[in-house]
Amino acid sequence: MTGREPPFRVLLGIPSADTDFDWRLPLAMLKAYAQSRPGLGSDRVEIGISEWVQTQTPPEAIAAEVLAGEPGLVGLTCYASNVKTVGEVAAIVKRRAPGTLVVLGGPEVSPDPAGALGRLPADAVVFGEGELTFAELLGKAMTGGSLAGVPGLAYRAADGPVANPPRPPADLETLPSPYLSGILRVDRQRRECMVLETARGCPFDCAFCSWPGKGGKVRYFPEERVRQEVRGAVAQGGGIRLCLADADLFLDRARAKRILRIFREEDPRDTLQFEFLTNPGHFDAELAALADKRGFNITAGLQSTNKAVFREARRRCDLPAFTRGVRLLRRRAPKAQVGIELILGMPGDTPEGYRETLEWVLEQGFDYCRAFHLMVLPGTAFMRSARRLGLRWAAQAPYLVEATPTFPAAAFRGARRAVHRSSLLMNLWPVRDALLALRPASGAGRGNLVRACEDAARWLEARRVYPFEAEHAKLEARMLKERLAFIERPEEVLTPRERAALLSGFARWARQRLVRAPARLRERMERFLRMALHRVLWREAAFDAALSRFMKEGAAAPSGGGALLVCWARDVDRHVRLENFQGVVLLTEEERDLNPVLGSPLPLRHVVRVRTEPGKDPRSELWGEGCSRVVFSQTFSFLPAPARSAWLKRLRRRCAPGCRLLILDDMLGWSPLDPALGPEPRSPEDAAAAAGGALSASGWEPVAPPERSMSPNGVAWYRLEGKAA
Repeated sequence: MTGREPPFRVLLGIPSADTDFDWRLPLAMLKAYAQSRPGLGSDRVEIGISEWVQTQTPPEAIAAEVLAGEPGLVGLTCYASNVKTVGEVAAIVKRRAPGTLVVLGGPEVSPDPAGALGRLPADAVVFGEGELTFAELLGKAMTGGSLAGVPGLAYRAADGPVANPPRPPADLETLPSPYLSGILRVDRQRRECMVLETARGCPFDCAFCSWPGKGGKVRYFPEERVRQEVRGAVAQGGGIRLCLADADLFLDRARAKRILRIFREEDPRDTLQFEFLTNPGHFDAELAALADKRGFNITAGLQSTNKAVFREARRRCDLPAFTRGVRLLRRRAPKAQVGIELILGMPGDTPEGYRETLEWVLEQGFDYCRAFHLMVLPGTAFMRSARRLGLRWAAQAPYLVEATPTFPAAAFRGARRAVHRSSLLMNLWPVRDALLALRPASGAGRGNLVRACEDAARWLEARRVYPFEAEHAKLEARMLKERLAFIERPEEVLTPRERAALLSGFARWARQRLVRAPARLRERMERFLRMALHRVLWREAAFDAALSRFMKEGAAAPSGGGALLVCWARDVDRHVRLENFQGVVLLTEEERDLNPVLGSPLPLRHVVRVRTEPGKDPRSELWGEGCSRVVFSQTFSFLPAPARSAWLKRLRRRCAPGCRLLILDDMLGWSPLDPALGPEPRSPEDAAAAAGGALSASGWEPVAPPERSMSPNGVAWYRLEGKAA
């Protein structure tokens, strides 16, 4: 190895999966620390950072881009999902530019760095935390120095690979932030994700995990640094998803409370999303209350409810405490989304045990379920104990387990199919509520939600309502193509038309299951599912012309002022294309419907949660200050009926003189399955008449009687218009 004249060029890169996760933070940390060291500043070293989506950019193209800059050192990050691509890129680079130093790092090569050099065409491997090792390696590369003795580095010597001693973990206060130094910004053209570290290390030593910092002391970045990084994310315009890379922020309960307060203080307008992985058993009442923030997505890392799995995985989990934590979050943090993470194929698990775990998950009503397929990763206890455990797994990355003594190979596809079908159906909130209500009505009791999902899916597939099998096959193909180990949330890719078809078909399936149920339940179920279906169909209802005409009339109104829109969060994207609204009030059944609007320029005035707070006064006195137009789009009948006249009166007082109000609504209203959550709804005709009466009683002069129309997709809707008297 020989030195080069400055500037010494370095290219750090990662071939990544086609996901919305930002993989660049580890590379940016290397650059930030290196450029803070004497003799490695930007006047002497040029360090570039690149990312390539490996399914879109073949190894040949990646290597050509790497070599175009004539770097003296190329550093590539290795994961199980990209190691094949990394190996091919490294081989091309070494073949075309033998003098270029190729260095690898990451969790795929860190557990056995000398072994990685035996498999991959690289000159060196950085193992463990890389900042200090990379900076020292860079100095050696610039001067032609020997790599012998550099802690945390394995290198290819004349007689074979040599692994130097490991390097002690760095003092985190000495590591500069690539966000605060301007090295890394959110790439908003590709994604809106920012990976945030508040700590490193993990006290646990789970047998499936290959994280280099596991089984050791947890170290913390300064809290002021965390504050400044979050402040910088808000300054970039909001709408950014912050993924915490900590093992578990909530392990230290007192510090977690301080960090959550920082998040709340720096993002008071809920413009960001935050993603956490944790054990809900860590939460007390105060911590759960601090987690009650719109945009908080809390994933509970359970893996399994099978005690045999816990033992083999060296996983400590108190399931009753875990369950209490989930319920505490539900009560004290209703604005947060709470999901669950499972792993399929764990040693000690069985097809029946995995099904019981999935049943437990469905019983809890999580907002989402993310299911991983076990990877037997290099350096893990599972790989070291594979012979004793009888594991069989794929030789190629991502090393998916294929069979265990208690989980035969033939059972894996069926288990993944059950997860796919259950996740798709149970993550549609009307289906989830209906299935939970159907269970006692059918006399089945507990333990039948997975079976019900499979039964409904088969029924819907047979009637060509939705191609469950074909969609599952697509997910399986993508897992293989992109070397992924997880099954995505399938309901997130549904189109409105597919969602409507599923709800309509499910209503027919439910009707058959309720033949012998009490008449009152059948009626409630019918109204509930019809309401949910109309909520989806409303996006396609033919009301745009009426709304557009109303808004154009308002633009010429002598009273001036803007418009207030009251609509559903899922529909707001359609409405705002028609008019720039001065204020927006959103209704939602699920917090995740609000994710697309977090950080957007929408002038959000208020959020009304229909399912979790059905009787709460929406405080309309805060809504319409100075507005000359007010539009209720399929929302009026969902607001609390007893208080409508009172809050319409308050709204009138806040609006501009002569303000006009338009109601477009199917008048079905909120039709809960549980009688305790709301009264019996009126017929649409009676509800429309009552709405007209509420307008008159609150000081809005009706411009015309309620007008009924029918849209091409079969939605009957009413138009009411009033003027502030």
